[in-house]
Amino acid sequence: MIVRARVGAIEVPIILLGSYSPKCRLSRGRTVLAVSDYFESQENPKDGYAWSLSVAPSGWWRLVEELADRIVEGACHKRDLYETWREVRDGLTTWGASDREVFQKGVIGPLFGVPSRPTPDDHLQGAIAEFLWFFITKAGTYEGRLLHLTRPKSRVTTQGGDGMEIRVLQRGSVRFRLWEIKKAVGTSTVSGACSTAYRQLDERALEYLAEYARVMEESRHPDVAALAPDMPTLWVDADDRASPGVAVTSTTMHQQGSYFNSFKSHFEQFKSPSRIRGAVILVPEYPKFCSEVRAEVWKGL
Repeated sequence: MIVRARVGAIEVPIILLGSYSPKCRLSRGRTVLAVSDYFESQENPKDGYAWSLSVAPSGWWRLVEELADRIVEGACHKRDLYETWREVRDGLTTWGASDREVFQKGVIGPLFGVPSRPTPDDHLQGAIAEFLWFFITKAGTYEGRLLHLTRPKSRVTTQGGDGMEIRVLQRGSVRFRLWEIKKAVGTSTVSGACSTAYRQLDERALEYLAEYARVMEESRHPDVAALAPDMPTLWVDADDRASPGVAVTSTTMHQQGSYFNSFKSHFEQFKSPSRIRGAVILVPEYPKFCSEVRAEVWKGL
């Protein structure tokens, strides 16, 4: 199904992908969608690379609630903490002293802070960009079945890679993609964020991959555990099983379709077969959106 959406001054044709079956759930007495289902998505295959465009609705309040809920659920190391947060948020209970301290300092503090000491907006916006990438990528069906996807770190300033994705291709082989994830707000542009991402990915890929390899070789999935130790070497050799990705979240975009043209020139070795992938995620009033996600999380304090 094809619809048209307004992105700034540009009217964009959106292909609604029918291969993903939404996972609905009940929250606050109403049925809600998965985070990815709030976005209209378009796949754009190009010569030597591919990129996707995901556009959030201008009325994103339900998305705010769902994203906050999913972030907290994933951050809680114990299901009881998540359930208590939801009940406190909805005015049904209050925190016990010990659990409140654990939740505030250990679970949400590194990412959101608390009302008396919030995390800097730059940190918050970078973290939300990584979570949007995570949920949209998790629902994607391009290139085959998803085998492994790293969850965003609680601190985006922590050293290490932004994202690792592993998929089983149609022919049965396994491919990893090392992602660099950026935001473009204020005077920053999507093209500028892409250029920074290319440079960082080029300079630090082996460092990131070595770190991922040490963790992922302990995976319970045999294909992931087998691939992990070889990832740095596969990257150096530009093996078919290695690929780069860059994702940028912003409010508006200009010069549609030109952002990733230089991606393949920075990573020529990955052009054939085409393994280079870009992603643009557009959220109207993105800085405000991030602040509202944080405020939604704080409702459960």
